Amino acid sequence: MNRMKVSERFALNQWLSDYPDTMSYDAILQALRSDGFDWRETGIYPWELIEDEANEYIAELIEDTCKAFKSSADDLCSGIKLSDVMEGACDD
Repeated sequence: MNRMKVSERFALNQWLSDYPDTMSYDAILQALRSDGFDWRETGIYPWELIEDEANEYIAELIEDTCKAFKSSADDLCSGIKLSDVMEGACDD
C-alpha cells in the first residue's frame, strides 16, 4: 500500500469509490488530468454522484477537499488543547 498523508487519503475517499492502493495521491490526480483518461483502465472510480463530471473538476474537488482538511487540522492543532475540544470549549 502506498503511504499517503491522512488529508490526501481523506480527500480521495470523499470523491472516489475505488483507486489502486499502489498509486500515490499525485499520481491519481495526474491520471485524472491526463488526456484519454479511462476509469476502467486505471481502476480509479468516482462515486456515482459525480461520475458524469469532467475529470478536471473531480481532480479540483479532491484538491480542495485535501486543502480544507489540512486547514481544519492545522486550526485544531494550533492553540487549541485537545481536552478543550473534547469538552466542547470551542463551541461557538
